[in-house]
Amino acid sequence: MNISSEGVAGSIYNNYNYSTIRNGKLLSINFVAQFPQCTNYDNPEQQQCLDEEAKFEVEIDKIINSIVNSIKVDGEYKNTTYYRRDTPFTFVNGVFEKELFPSSVEKMVIKYLGYDLKGDFNADGLEDIAFIATENDGGSKSFYSLFAFLSSPQGFVGSNDIFLGDRIKLQSIEFVDDKLIVNYFEHEPNQALVKEPNIPVIKQVQVFNYTQLVDLSLAQAIY
Repeated sequence: MNISSEGVAGSIYNNYNYSTIRNGKLLSINFVAQFPQCTNYDNPEQQQCLDEEAKFEVEIDKIINSIVNSIKVDGEYKNTTYYRRDTPFTFVNGVFEKELFPSSVEKMVIKYLGYDLKGDFNADGLEDIAFIATENDGGSKSFYSLFAFLSSPQGFVGSNDIFLGDRIKLQSIEFVDDKLIVNYFEHEPNQALVKEPNIPVIKQVQVFNYTQLVDLSLAQAIY
């Protein structure tokens, strides 16, 4: 919605008000744009002025969408779609559940764990969030993965997963030299998984194409 009012020196002020719902929260954007009074000019300046004003009105929705897409709503990353082994799933308050097979009481559960790290991981000037989630299918296994909530030209989106291991012992997540670094301990090849993991691991991950997490150790192995 926009409301026009005339100001001094032949200017017109348009008030723009836009609202939308994101993650159950109201986003409201309000601003005022100043335009010259085109009828004060003679042609061809008058027509040029009218054309520029009409062009702005056409582009305003794109401008607003760009602003909205740059806004990160608190908690939104816990209610977003991510990709596990290229298969999409959607968190609801940080939890995703799926029956292992139809009518099964056993479920595969992916749960937000924490270890949140904020930073501009894809160098676009906006703050992203990386975090750890666990996956369990009702057995003793507990798989740990890294995910990220990343800004993109289409707004903030969920990333793919970077698998870390089964029943690892997490230490920290850092962002150094454009890389996400996960420090943790994993078990020795023949060590019982019920025992404390004791092999230190430094997993280096980088963001490509705004939203794709890439395990650099695997990328180096391929190339």
